[in-house]
Amino acid sequence: AAAGWAFEPLGFGGLGAELSACRGLDGPAGCLGRHEGAGRGWRVLSLDQPPGGGEVAQLSWDAAEFPAVGATGWGARLKVNFGAAGEGGFTLLLFRMSHAGVTDRFELGPEMAMTLAQSEIRLPPTESSELAPLRDLDRAAFLSAWAEARLAGLGAAAVAALDSRRVETCAFGAYLGDGNPRCDRVFLSPAETALLRADVLASTHRRQQAIREDAEELAALFETLWPG
Repeated sequence: AAAGWAFEPLGFGGLGAELSACRGLDGPAGCLGRHEGAGRGWRVLSLDQPPGGGEVAQLSWDAAEFPAVGATGWGARLKVNFGAAGEGGFTLLLFRMSHAGVTDRFELGPEMAMTLAQSEIRLPPTESSELAPLRDLDRAAFLSAWAEARLAGLGAAAVAALDSRRVETCAFGAYLGDGNPRCDRVFLSPAETALLRADVLASTHRRQQAIREDAEELAALFETLWPG
């Protein structure tokens, strides 16, 4: 085992198996606790099978380490789905982290989505040619180009939906005593649209800038998730 890292016994349950390693985590909870704190980190490999057994349907690989006090860092979860022909999509969930916890999280992948109020905005899957940088040795270039482009595309789709007044929210009606809150779908007001539009633009810019500034650090993290 690598210095400072402790491995949990291979665990089985539900529809798969999980192998965990951690460091800097105190107490009997071990890796499962994953408590925040500077110098603490974990690696988790999960394999999921379809009901009834058979070949692995999904692989998840988590990697995160909390940075020192006053610094920022990244964690990530890579999910790979395996289709019937051995091909499948992937999702990369990135965590922006301080020593005390996660400060932001967002997904990247061939297909992406964003929830605005009660509407889901989807960015269509990329063509296979757009995934070529994943096999490139220059992972920093992948992060600075492909990831920024996907974030820009999703942000543009969200802004277009807002500008065309296609985003819905709930107008809560009188409670009927049936255990379900009444949600009448209505379009956002001009004021609500303007606030949400500004938030989408700001969050897209912030995430793109973070990826651009930390491309080398993210490339090293990505290398632990998707080697070779």
